[in-house]
Amino acid sequence: MNAKLSFDATIIDSDGGAEKAKIDWHNKVDDDWKSSSNYGTMMLTDSHNLTLDSNFIIAVKRQRKAAFNHTHSLFSNVTPFYRYGNITVGYVRDSSDLSGKFRAEWDERNLYLQVCVRDNIKSVAKALFDYGWIEDNSGNTVWMMNMVNMKYAGGALKNKREDTVLNIKRGVYYLKYHTDESHSPNKWDDAPPKTTFYGIKIAYNPGN
Repeated sequence: MNAKLSFDATIIDSDGGAEKAKIDWHNKVDDDWKSSSNYGTMMLTDSHNLTLDSNFIIAVKRQRKAAFNHTHSLFSNVTPFYRYGNITVGYVRDSSDLSGKFRAEWDERNLYLQVCVRDNIKSVAKALFDYGWIEDNSGNTVWMMNMVNMKYAGGALKNKREDTVLNIKRGVYYLKYHTDESHSPNKWDDAPPKTTFYGIKIAYNPGN
């Protein structure tokens, strides 16, 4: 069997409630999805050995019949992944900021998709109550506090700090900071950090 379907796949990054970025498998421009003529093609096949160009993906006929559990994937190890390679909206700093891949299988009744998304800003937002970021003049995030880069700030274990050196192009940028109503200089709800500075600041070095 070699049936064909018009197909595309999109990930929308909505950190902070707004559409920060969008990445697609096939589309190169935002809103291309409004016409199926801009889609790629998914081939439903019995074979793992088809050689296709970048406009095609294959969905392989599913062989496994076992019930799903949390330790074994229903997908075959040889079913290929395809990456979301096109940024159609916004700004993506690197693969840890936003990236993804997917693969597909089918049987007589269903089409199955496994989607893997990497978005470290989502995990930061869940872990941090006070955090800052920098946006460019178009509202794109060019930097955000990251748990990976943080150090212990003394006092309560939850106290963190981050010192970062950024190399950014000349332009207009906005420094932003979010804080909640608890654990602050006005009323610490645990041991305060071992510092006299709280919040966020920038030191400018024009370089050479």
